[in-house]
Amino acid sequence: MLLDDAVRGDLVEERTRRARVSKLAAAIWYWRTSFALSCYVIARSTTDAIRGGASTGFGLRGLGGEIRHAARALAHAPWYSATVIGVIALSMTFATATFAIVDGILFKPLPYANPAELYHISGAYTPERLAGSKGVAFNTFQLSVRDIRDLEAAIPGSRFTIYSGGGMTGSSLGDLRAWVPLTSAVDSAFFDVMGMRPIIGGFSDADFVSVPGAPVPAIISHAIWMTEFAGRADVVGTRLSPGRGTEFRVAGVMPAEFVFPGPYTVNMLTPLVLSPAAKSDRARRSFFALARLPGDRPLETHRALMTKTMQAVRAELPESNINGGLGPWDDATPRPLAETLTSRNAPTFTTAMTSALALMLLGCLNISGLMASRVLDRQRVLVLRRALGAGSARIAASIAIEAALLVVAGALLALALAAPVLSLAVNLMPAQMSLLKTPGLDWRVFGFVGLACAASLVIVSIWPVIRATRQSRVAAPTDGGYSVTRARSVGRFSIVAMQVGLGLVLTLGGALVVGSMVQIWRTDIGFSTADLLAVEGTYRDRTSAVERVTAVNRLANELRQLPGVDAVGGLASGFLRRGSPRGPFRADSYAVLPGFFDVIEPRLLAGRLATDAELTSGAAVAVVSRAFAERQFGGGNAVGQTLTPPDGGQSYSVIGVVEDLRLSAWDSAGSGAQMFVPATPDYQFTLLVRAGGNTARLVPEIVRLADQLPALQVRFAAGADALLVESVRQRRFQTWLFGAFAAAALTIVGIGVLGLIALTVARRTREIGLRLALGATRDGVVRLLVREQLPAVLTGLAAGATASLWTVALVRSYLYEITTGDVRVWSIAIAIVLATAVAGAMLPALRASRIDPIRSLRTD
Repeated sequence: MLLDDAVRGDLVEERTRRARVSKLAAAIWYWRTSFALSCYVIARSTTDAIRGGASTGFGLRGLGGEIRHAARALAHAPWYSATVIGVIALSMTFATATFAIVDGILFKPLPYANPAELYHISGAYTPERLAGSKGVAFNTFQLSVRDIRDLEAAIPGSRFTIYSGGGMTGSSLGDLRAWVPLTSAVDSAFFDVMGMRPIIGGFSDADFVSVPGAPVPAIISHAIWMTEFAGRADVVGTRLSPGRGTEFRVAGVMPAEFVFPGPYTVNMLTPLVLSPAAKSDRARRSFFALARLPGDRPLETHRALMTKTMQAVRAELPESNINGGLGPWDDATPRPLAETLTSRNAPTFTTAMTSALALMLLGCLNISGLMASRVLDRQRVLVLRRALGAGSARIAASIAIEAALLVVAGALLALALAAPVLSLAVNLMPAQMSLLKTPGLDWRVFGFVGLACAASLVIVSIWPVIRATRQSRVAAPTDGGYSVTRARSVGRFSIVAMQVGLGLVLTLGGALVVGSMVQIWRTDIGFSTADLLAVEGTYRDRTSAVERVTAVNRLANELRQLPGVDAVGGLASGFLRRGSPRGPFRADSYAVLPGFFDVIEPRLLAGRLATDAELTSGAAVAVVSRAFAERQFGGGNAVGQTLTPPDGGQSYSVIGVVEDLRLSAWDSAGSGAQMFVPATPDYQFTLLVRAGGNTARLVPEIVRLADQLPALQVRFAAGADALLVESVRQRRFQTWLFGAFAAAALTIVGIGVLGLIALTVARRTREIGLRLALGATRDGVVRLLVREQLPAVLTGLAAGATASLWTVALVRSYLYEITTGDVRVWSIAIAIVLATAVAGAMLPALRASRIDPIRSLRTD
């Protein structure tokens, strides 16, 4: 506090009187009154200093001199200045990069006209009906064309648009081409409803009429326009064949700021051509809907009209027509488009931003401790300045100016470092994350850095300013002995404890996420991905089941004839992809093609594997995994048992049991319980090619063979190793993000403890020299100095562990097969933080133990 002894004595006397009634109330009154009086003294002193600037040499005219004086003082302490600037830069770099990403995902306004009027419309059931259903309804958000038209007619002034289709994930792994078409089909009202037009071209009415054999009109993304066409203005009409069989005609170019309203990435828009059946069949619920609802009426009014419309729809259709017998939706729910786009990523980046701000706070505590400790080294200067007439305000201003120079220098360095960190983060981000803008260092980020500097300056300056004004009042400078720098001083103890506690919170969160990633890497998927190539594709429209079976079997047989190919098999689904197929037995049901078991080579536990003849003929046989057998048959003999779905569908005879496999994403939960049955042509396939040597050499031949089969369309080919890693790309991003926070926190904790103890030891040179001269051993001096810091470190660990009991809940959704209370992870995190803090204290102690006693006793 900046109060005179007389005022402080009066406050203590009043606190003692009030304590007779209530000690807690007396303490609260004392600190509240002291703080208020201190703020008044600072404000009054600052005002007097500015008004009396001409006589004191301070004020606006003396500000330049104070800045020069602070710069010279920092230049004479290069290691101290570099340490403080480095800590500021480290903490602010992560905060700046994180804010740039968060701003692009959560805060940036949508680039559409009046975005607050845009809503995603989804169908919904009442909780009571869902609770009473035997199965989970599918398409629980899509609507039919008639539903959407009825809703549009019911709400005056509204405009609806329909879209379908979706982007492919993992497309960046494609070895067949530089890019893969991620398409969505939109209706003619799409751009009018969204409030944005293509910058070049657009769809015409004729584009919404199907023309067999003609190239598909497409409005391409700005990125494809720049990379594939170098930004040519005459791009409209150009033919494009990125899909290995699908030919597109460029009809226009999307703006650079275009954001697709669905939960996936899109780089091409195609016309939505509706068949007569799609327009009239209310049970065909396969379309997404966006609406621009007029803002002159409350949203509840629109919702009530939607509910009334859907009730009329319910009366039109029998319950058993659609959605597993549940019938049409009870309601249609409007949800703000901005909320729809950001809801999936909001938890991750809210947690990330919280961690970044905590890291900044940790850095500020670190710097505040270093600056407060350095004030003692400058005590003679402070006492001399007060003796020459400087008031408390001027001394406080000099410390604040020094802090400001350090914070600004650190912020500038952080801006320089944030660009590469941000670029790395964007490259690691999974494609499923919808960005409202490309993260970059724009004016919003610079504004955040400015606010961060102001907040950091306040936090950093408080303790050093208080200590400086106190030390300047001392009648004579002390000798720097232990009486001044006692190890258990409340200020230093608190700073060390808070640093260690906050560091443990960040380290533990990062350790849990990193531990989850390690757990994933240790998960055995049940087969080898070495020399395994996955070729994924779809069947073309208007092809019969016979044509599809013939085409995929022909391609598989021709691949088997290629030199170096050992085996070829396949699945009627994706491979090592996010998500997992479901079946009627609470397990993953995979439809497999001939040769599948030859390629995967699962470990057979009982019975036999299905033959290619059985898989080709569609025999009613099934091979199940160990987990499936244990769940379905209680660990008994599964071979020979019959599997009959609850709904009375196709029954299968179990002919074999294999070890659990992982054919979906590496971290798919519950993927151990599986059954494998013969495949029937659906909408996609994946051929698995096992070949010795470099499988990439097969890609050109695969392209040639696939192009000869008009029933097939190959999307991409990629190595299974790459697909396996790509399947956990989102977890890798989370691991990098929170692991980086943990590493930065450990670095700051180590630097903070080291710097604080180093400054303390430097003022105890004479004391340490005297101890050595009187017979103390060097090891004893090291133990003494380290032992003095242990209470603060242990207190910080206890406080951090207590706080972590609540904060670990923020990363619970990112964990895989470990819990937030995992003893191993907690032990490792606590041990690392303890070792970092002890190492930070030990290094100055080791240096102090090498002091020459004779020379140290001569120190002034």
